Order: sequence, then C-alpha cells, then structure tokens
Amino acid sequence: MGDATHSSLSPINKSLCRLLIDLPITDLLIWGARNAALLVSGAKFAQHFGNLFRPLVGEYDLIGKHPEAEKTIRNVDQYTTCMQELKDTLSPELELIETRVIAPAKELRTVMKAVRKTITKRDHKVRVS
Repeated sequence: MGDATHSSLSPINKSLCRLLIDLPITDLLIWGARNAALLVSGAKFAQHFGNLFRPLVGEYDLIGKHPEAEKTIRNVDQYTTCMQELKDTLSPELELIETRVIAPAKELRTVMKAVRKTITKRDHKVRVS
C-alpha cells in the first residue's frame, strides 16, 4: 500500500517541490529594488525639474519670455508634490510586499529544501533495506 501511494504521489511531489524550491525570489528582490529606485528617481527628477522652472524672483521672466510654456511653469509645483506623494504612498507598499510575500517565500524555500532532503534520505534508506 505504501509503495503504491508513494508511486502515485511521486510526480505530484516532484512538480510541487520544483515549483516551490525554484521560486524566483531573486527576481522579486530585484523588482522591489528597481521600483523603489524608480520612485526615488522620479521624485528627484521632479524636484530638479521644478528648480529649472522656478528661477530666483526677478532674475528671469520665464512666462514673459516663453508664453507657450505658461501652463507648465504654473503646474510644476503640483508635479513635484504629486511625485513626492507617489513615492511616499508606494514605498510602504513595496516594503509590505517584501515582508508579506518575499520573506515567507524565502522561509518556504528553506523548509521545502529540508523536506526534500528528508524524503530523499528516506527513499535511499528504503531502497537499501
């Protein structure tokens, strides 16, 4: 009975172990780091973009010199604020993904490796006896 059950579950066990052990955890870590860097870069870009369109008072009249850019010049502060809010809103979500998805996946990977090793040892022991 044990051998029949073992042989019928063996393909399922192998595919499940392969799926769980080969989780692309490094891909998830890279994804999280790149998204965090993207948010930081976007906020910094908006800040520097705003500095270009906000020269010192009386130094240069951008709206008078470039009337077609009036809308951009007037909205640059809102753009900077929105990009900073986006960064502040999404950064905790990325950290939450790290703690609720990636950390348990790493732990599951460790457990599955131990289970796989134990099953292999048991199989070798059964075959020897």
